[in-house]
Amino acid sequence: MIDILYSNPCSYTSFEYLPYIHGILKGSVDDVPGLGDEVNWYKPIYYRKNHIKLSRYDLKNLNIFACSVYTWNRETNYNLAAEIKKENPNCLVVVGGPEPYYRDIEFFYKNPQIDIVVKHEGEYSFPRIVEEVVLGTMDFEDIPGLVLKNGGDTGMPILKKEFTKSYFHDYAEEFMELAHDSKKFCHSSDNTALMLESDRGCPFGCTFCDWGSATLQKIRKIPLEVVYKDIEFAGEAGIGFIDVINANFGIFPRDIDITSKMAEVKERSGYPPRIFLQHTKTKLDYTKEILKIARDAEMLTTCVLPLQSTSDVVLKAIDRKNIPHKELIKLAKETGNHNIPIESCFIMGLPGDNYDRWQQNFFDVMNEGILENFIVFHFQILPNSPANEPAYKKKWQIETIERHPQQRRRKKDNPKEVTSSGEFVISTSTYSRLDYIDIYNFSAMIRSFHGFGFTRYISIYLKLTHNISYEDFYRDFHNNFFMNPKYPTVYSIYSKINEHINNFIFDLENDWFWEYEVEEVPTLKPMYDVEEYITILLLLNFAEYRKELKQYMRNTYDVKNLYSIMKFNLDLIVTPDYDYTKGFVFTMEHDWQEYFKVAKSNWWSEPMDEPERIKVSKDILQTTGNHASTLSKFKWLDYSGDKRTETYIRDVIATTFKRGDPLLFDMFK
Repeated sequence: MIDILYSNPCSYTSFEYLPYIHGILKGSVDDVPGLGDEVNWYKPIYYRKNHIKLSRYDLKNLNIFACSVYTWNRETNYNLAAEIKKENPNCLVVVGGPEPYYRDIEFFYKNPQIDIVVKHEGEYSFPRIVEEVVLGTMDFEDIPGLVLKNGGDTGMPILKKEFTKSYFHDYAEEFMELAHDSKKFCHSSDNTALMLESDRGCPFGCTFCDWGSATLQKIRKIPLEVVYKDIEFAGEAGIGFIDVINANFGIFPRDIDITSKMAEVKERSGYPPRIFLQHTKTKLDYTKEILKIARDAEMLTTCVLPLQSTSDVVLKAIDRKNIPHKELIKLAKETGNHNIPIESCFIMGLPGDNYDRWQQNFFDVMNEGILENFIVFHFQILPNSPANEPAYKKKWQIETIERHPQQRRRKKDNPKEVTSSGEFVISTSTYSRLDYIDIYNFSAMIRSFHGFGFTRYISIYLKLTHNISYEDFYRDFHNNFFMNPKYPTVYSIYSKINEHINNFIFDLENDWFWEYEVEEVPTLKPMYDVEEYITILLLLNFAEYRKELKQYMRNTYDVKNLYSIMKFNLDLIVTPDYDYTKGFVFTMEHDWQEYFKVAKSNWWSEPMDEPERIKVSKDILQTTGNHASTLSKFKWLDYSGDKRTETYIRDVIATTFKRGDPLLFDMFK
């Protein structure tokens, strides 16, 4: 009998994913008659790095260490493999997943602790590896789909065509135990996650993605009875979050039935309360129905618009076969129906982009009435993606730097935890490094000031009533306010951002991270994304910001009711001194509440007359625009000092979904 340890450390600081691939590998071994009886599986490594203790395992007798490797855990897995090899040189280290860059002729020289790379999927090749170890023959050269340390490439893999097992169901006792452990790690059942796979493959070949090439593109369906068993397990185990890992969920009509099944299980058991979908960009009718079912079941926490870019030039450069962004926006509107937050998703640093095109991404969606939140990912070159091909890099003159990827809630006392370093694009033939800095700064500004609501309603009023475009408003705001030394509070924030990104790009001697440490709150352990960082500093200096904004607006715009809309927008913001026991008395001289209710019902696109002049006071008590009621319990005044500030930041800024609206009183229900 041989011993196997599987490893796939989680990248999230708040979620624990059950180890789906552990079930796949174990099931593929058990499918070979008699082979499973020859294997003892150690409890898998699937939790965050700070929980990993190799001393728990009998490494001296370990025969196979198998890793799923991706950008978030490459260094962790490779370091674990090196420790195990040091303890037991005879242990066979087998790695798979999208990350191992086996095309590099120096791969095994750089990673001597690795013996075998499994290309693509492992259901066929891994049990053959196990057989060779059990027999003691160790002859792997005839197993297709491998790259061997001492034997070269064994050719194309054999892909699985028939999916007959629900691994969560078939190994329910083991996965129930792992789910129990996960709930202890993350202190809540709602933070346990399960990956659901109902088909495998991607027919598209976007250059930034390694999905299409990794799955050899052809889509293979997993039988519904198997998928349904996985969903039933999620309900029985009390899983808080299903992540549907299909590349294009909604590409088949049966995906509607799968969504209905998730809603049915939630209604019956209460779990899972949330799901996340990467919906297809082509089958709009199917997707519309899927999102409607998920919305009505209150499982959809957000509707993500996977635009990447609204520029045809950029989409062509990345081989993105996208439908027109206006069609995606139409879909989001029909699904959201004002009840679900819509998040527009872009990738910063793509070939073909430049400063003007990047700005236009935001304005294109805003002009269509999508005004809530913007998600920005930084373009990372994944090792086995088309963007990493030498010809593609040469064509676009791609220049990169090595940095750690984004990680929500990275801890300042252990910033490298879990994530591995990767290549990030900071210059191409269409934009320079200095352009990239401008792109980054503008993105940070608009995601904070507009996304979190500091200027959102001012900009809407100027657009709908005075025909001042979002383009003109935010370009002027960025250049003449955010970057202007005349306004010292906001300029100091801009200066910190600008210094950070300059160091990030040009200082190659030290580690720099996408996240920012809030030095103003020394006890605050998490580091924050740039738009959150700006928001925190604005709120810690809110009185000064309020004065500077009023000064800038009066110097820039001569419009009716300017003071009134500024007061309304600024009063909407839930500041750190808000007392949830007393509430807040809203005083208005114009009926902004009705004005924006009407504007919202028209998807912020129809011209509006000036609001009616009224005199009204309205008491607001512990209610914000966030749809998740648990985020509306404002208890930070129960604490003092830094603890109060930390609690405030956690409750209204550091929320994953619909980030901006927890910061705003809800006046538009």
